Amino acid sequence: MKITQVTATATAERRSEPIRDALQWLDARGHTHITIETDEGISGSSDTHFGRVVQAPKVLAHFVNEVLGPEIIGEDPFLVRGIRDKLWKLTDYHGSQGLALFGISGIDIALWDLMGRALAQPVWRLLGAQRTMVPAYSMSGWLNYPIDELKRITEKAMQQGFRGVKMKVGAPTLEEDIQRIEGVQSVVGQNGLVMVDANQVFTVNEALRRGRVYEEMGCYWFEEPLRADDTAGLAQLA
Repeated sequence: MKITQVTATATAERRSEPIRDALQWLDARGHTHITIETDEGISGSSDTHFGRVVQAPKVLAHFVNEVLGPEIIGEDPFLVRGIRDKLWKLTDYHGSQGLALFGISGIDIALWDLMGRALAQPVWRLLGAQRTMVPAYSMSGWLNYPIDELKRITEKAMQQGFRGVKMKVGAPTLEEDIQRIEGVQSVVGQNGLVMVDANQVFTVNEALRRGRVYEEMGCYWFEEPLRADDTAGLAQLA
């Protein structure tokens, strides 16, 4: 089996209701869809989601179509790690982060999808499964949602069988975060889990200050307290 074609397309749509995290309003969303085809008629696909649309989906699609895709034509799609290494080397000089990494990841996911279809097996089994069930949570709380709305969405998640929910933090004051967390906790109960996500908005000192409070309140995890590349700050926070 050989790869014969790699095609990336971009789509975008406006959100009917904008949502907000600690960094920005998200009023639109975009996707880059990658399809990999083979000489045996089996294909695999992936979807890269952008929380807010500028031109990133189109730029990524162009990069995949013109740079990454042509490099893997004729390759065996089952040699996933070899293809990944090849694309890393291709982009290494100019940088393998940002959109380049998005493109490599999208191709990697599409290859796994292709292998699953070729073998008539779910990808989780190909990856070496250890269990038949995994915990799941619901994303229930954007920063623009009032507390009553947070509680309503959380209640629905509990009724659907979720054990926990994740909510955004990073309101202008810690007191606002506390009130919002308490509102969600009142719905999930003692056996439910509440995770918080700051979207990399805090300084080290503010993350420490708020993180201690989140911990005292019993939050299960504190996601993205600092910039992802602030390794020194993350080490200090840990």
